[in-house]
This record gives sequence, C-alpha cells and structure tokens, in this order.
Amino acid sequence: MSEYGKPFSIKRPGQRFRKSCNEAGLNHCSARRLRKAGAAIAAKNGANEEDLKALFGWENANEANLYTRKASQKIIARRTILLIDFNVSVLGLIEG
Repeated sequence: MSEYGKPFSIKRPGQRFRKSCNEAGLNHCSARRLRKAGAAIAAKNGANEEDLKALFGWENANEANLYTRKASQKIIARRTILLIDFNVSVLGLIEG
C-alpha cells in the first residue's frame, strides 16, 4: 500500500527498485535487466524452458525459449569451432 492507503500500480515496484539502484550509483541496473541477466545465466548453466518459466513466473515458453535458444547456440558454436582445422589451405579445399 502506498503512503496514501492505495495499492501500488503494477509498475511501482520496478520504479522503486530503479530509484534505489540509482541512489546506490548503480545506474545500469534495473529489475528488468537483472531478471534478463538471471535468465541468461540460468540458461547458460543448463536451465530448460520449464525451469525458467517456474523461476520467473512466465506462463508460456516464448520468453524462456529466447534464453535457452541463445544459450544452446553458443554451446553448439563453441563445440563446432573445434571441428575447423585452421591449418588446412582454403585453396586445397576448393581444388578438391
């Protein structure tokens, strides 16, 4: 409840958090950015869509899928880059 005895709006907790971050000199922080960072870290560490939905209260998988897809892409890219032999001549590949 606000100081006027009325319920806070849905935006109010985020605004108060942002104000507190600014007062602490953490101008780059916000509830949304910390939530996004948490989702990215959790996905990178193996959280699946259901895990993220439960943790962040998301009702559908769209938001969770964004983080799990990005994490999977990075994992696959790191694994795949090891398959490239940079000592092989490009001309040798083209010429057959």
